[in-house]
Amino acid sequence: MLNKLYREFKYWLRWITIKFLRLIDPSDYNRWSKSHSLSPDWDDRTILISSYIKPDSSVFEFGAGRMILKENLPTGCKYTPSDIVDRGNGTIICDLNEGLPFIEKHNYIVFSGVLEYVKDISSLIHQLKDCADIIICSYATQSLNSTNRTIFGWINNHTNQEFISIFNNNDFELAECSAWNSQTIYVFQKRGDKISID
Repeated sequence: MLNKLYREFKYWLRWITIKFLRLIDPSDYNRWSKSHSLSPDWDDRTILISSYIKPDSSVFEFGAGRMILKENLPTGCKYTPSDIVDRGNGTIICDLNEGLPFIEKHNYIVFSGVLEYVKDISSLIHQLKDCADIIICSYATQSLNSTNRTIFGWINNHTNQEFISIFNNNDFELAECSAWNSQTIYVFQKRGDKISID
């Protein structure tokens, strides 16, 4: 009984602490500057995302982390990494909750395990709508991940339809999607572009 109460107390203490920290610093530089925060468990998700990318493409990745995407791109791809902290290899340092630097147009923009940590996804995608032909992203929707969102540090809470609508309202349409664990991988194509993703 005491163990159960102690676990409950720890859970709610962590919940309150994270809520408070997100008010002060929604992007959590401290967490993402530590290499142990970048879990190898996420590698399969990134590898699945890489399977949607064609050879000889230009690829810009937000939240590059350990740069697993770069290691799994098809031949001839040009890769540009970006993250909230410097990961080396020419990382463009960018806090997605503070605005974007100038980004040249790429064939693909990738977000793997990133958008749950963004305060205003719609504003972000609006800023990027002329920067890519295709955006590939993962997202943990509210219906499949209704509990512990704050504990994970996530700061938004969209349903599948809300998430798709964010992209639709910014000139992207859903071309394909697939499942990874309890998350969804989405491939959004610029509306009107005749780009085959097969």
